[in-house]
Amino acid sequence: MSGRIPAGFDATAVVRCDLARRHRADGSDWDYVVERRGSTGVTDLVAALRRPSARPGGDCAAIGYIDPYVLLVDADEQAIVAAFPRDQCGAPQRAAVEALAAIPMRTVTSLSVKQVSSALAGRTGCADQWKDVLALEGRRASRSDVPPPAQAKLRLCVYRTAPTVVPLGDPTAATEVTVGRLVRGRRLNPVESARILATLDTSHVAQPCQLPHQEFAVLTAATIGPVYVEVDGCQRFASPTGDLRSVAPALAAVLVS
Repeated sequence: MSGRIPAGFDATAVVRCDLARRHRADGSDWDYVVERRGSTGVTDLVAALRRPSARPGGDCAAIGYIDPYVLLVDADEQAIVAAFPRDQCGAPQRAAVEALAAIPMRTVTSLSVKQVSSALAGRTGCADQWKDVLALEGRRASRSDVPPPAQAKLRLCVYRTAPTVVPLGDPTAATEVTVGRLVRGRRLNPVESARILATLDTSHVAQPCQLPHQEFAVLTAATIGPVYVEVDGCQRFASPTGDLRSVAPALAAVLVS
């Protein structure tokens, strides 16, 4: 049941269900639905909720308002969803909002509903998924960003390709693109970073090649965007000038380590 509080309904508790994101010890992030309950100050909240809404009017900002999701519960555990009275601009009245905020709440249940990022992503600092830019644009030489300066510390993230259907607004126009799923990653030490940066500067233009890759890497630093590298297949990377260059042995060794 939802709406204004009916006559004779004697609320004894307030229940709120909120979405919270939590970081676990293994490095993963999860969304939780947290149920909280309070019974002190309910009378004041009910009194504020019973007030009539104000007549619309005045100088108001173009903002849409959503009521806090609040259940009022009686002694028999019957519940209604509270409807908040509005001020002249359509916002929940401040008295009701403040009365709700004044109620001490305790957590009753906490249920994990969705994993947001994996433990591997948390440990490595890499995203769980990355679009396979080289597969999508490699035939016309996708551009990477400018390589980082020589003192930059690189992060290496390696992804295994997997075709994924991605809707393009209209579900009937969905298309299949190649998305990489994270399989390993780490922060490279200064020696490795310097060696790789040198190979990026001195690499040669790759010979024509049609071998598909199963894994690709993304190299990033704090000050630049990604450099895309094929781990297998043709073993090329996209240069800042827009051509595909061969992966040198020093870089190839790091990619599989």
